[in-house]
Amino acid sequence: MKILCVGGAGYIGSFVARGLHSKGYQVEVLDNLSSGHRAALFTEIKLHHIDYGEVSEEFLSGFNYFILLAGKIRVDESMDNPWLYWHENVFKLANFLDKIPQDSVVIYSSSAAVYKPKNHPLKESDYLGPSSVYGATKAAAESLIEHLALDKNKIRAICLRYFNAAGASADGKFGEDHSPETHLIPLLCKFALGQTERFVIFGDDWETADGTCVRDFIHVEDLAAAHILALEFLKKSDARFEVINLGAGTGFSVKQVISELETILQRKLKIEVSAKRPGDVPFLVADIQKAKDLLNWSPSFTLSDILKSALQFHKSKPTGYPDFDS
Repeated sequence: MKILCVGGAGYIGSFVARGLHSKGYQVEVLDNLSSGHRAALFTEIKLHHIDYGEVSEEFLSGFNYFILLAGKIRVDESMDNPWLYWHENVFKLANFLDKIPQDSVVIYSSSAAVYKPKNHPLKESDYLGPSSVYGATKAAAESLIEHLALDKNKIRAICLRYFNAAGASADGKFGEDHSPETHLIPLLCKFALGQTERFVIFGDDWETADGTCVRDFIHVEDLAAAHILALEFLKKSDARFEVINLGAGTGFSVKQVISELETILQRKLKIEVSAKRPGDVPFLVADIQKAKDLLNWSPSFTLSDILKSALQFHKSKPTGYPDFDS
C-alpha cells in the first residue's frame, strides 16, 4: 500500500501525511510548495517538489493510493480570477487522473462550497449549487471523479466535503500558515496576539440569529483521521464512489467564535465590520451521519480546543514556518 499525498505539504495535507506516517503507512508527498511548507512535514517523509500538473505517468505508476489535496482554495480569489481556479482545480486534476494506474484508490479533498444551502444541517444528497467559482470547480472535480469511478471503472474514490478546517497540533509545532491568510480563526488569533492591527467581520446583517455567518468548524486533526479511515474503508470494501461530509455537525456564528476566544483570553477584542464578500453564504453546517456510519468516525475536538491550539501555534510561530523550503 504505497500512498502519494498530493498537496501534502499544505495545511490539511501535512496533518494527513504525518498521520499516515505515524501509523506506519508508506507515504510520500508531492507538492510544488506554492502554499505548502517543507517544515510542516516530518523529515522522514519523502517530498517530491513537483507541480501535480507536471508529474509523469512513469512516476505515478509507482503508487496505487492517492490522497488529492492540491489546488486553489480562496473564494475571493476565485471570483477575481476564475480561469486560474478552473485551470488549477479541474484541468490539472483531469490530466493527473488520466495518468494514474488503473484501479487506483483516490481520496479527494472537496468542500462544502459545492452546496446551495437551503436546509440545515446539509446532507450529501442535498442540492448542489455553488455560489463561488471555487465551489463550482470543486463540484466539477467531484463530477469528473464520479465519472471515472462509476462509468469508466478506472478508480475507486471518496470525495470528502470539508466544512471549516481549523486548529493546530496541541504542542504548537504544526498549524495553519497561509500567505495571505484569509481564514477566520488564524486571522482572529493573530489579531488577539497583537500580530496584526485589525480584525474585520464581513457583514453583520446576514439572516442569522446574530447577523453574522454561521460555520461548522472541524479540527484539522479530526479531518486527518477521517482521511485515514476513508483510505482503510476503500481498502477493505468494494465500494466504487462515495461523497462524505466532514464537519463537527454544529454551527457557530462569527460572533460566537469571537466570544469563545474572548472567554479563553479573559478580555474583549475590538472588532470592525465591513461589507459582505461575494461568494459567501449565511449558513454552512454539516450532517455527519454518513461519516459516522461508513467510516466509524466522529469529531473529538471542541471549538475551544480548536481556538486554544491555534493560539498556541501562532504564539510559538508568529511569522509562520521557517522559510527554508526546497
